Amino acid sequence: MWFTVYLQQDAFDTVGATVPIKPQKLTFHIIRDVIDTDFTFDTKFRSVRLLHRLTGDFKNFHYAADSTPDYQAYLDRIQSALKLTEPS
Repeated sequence: MWFTVYLQQDAFDTVGATVPIKPQKLTFHIIRDVIDTDFTFDTKFRSVRLLHRLTGDFKNFHYAADSTPDYQAYLDRIQSALKLTEPS
């Protein structure tokens, strides 16, 4: 996941070609949180489904311009997915 979402670059996309430091830092910290989280899943399918969802949401997050509704929506989806997986 690390290489897929943090190192993703798209030189042909106006947003992805040059990402400001603020979204880069935010992405780095969220990915660090994902890596540091001790996930517990009852099936392999659920773990794969979550990581695929997070990967897709991160990719779309990178294509959204900072401070736009899409940017905030994808950020909310990522943070919500991580909260749903926290142990109770």
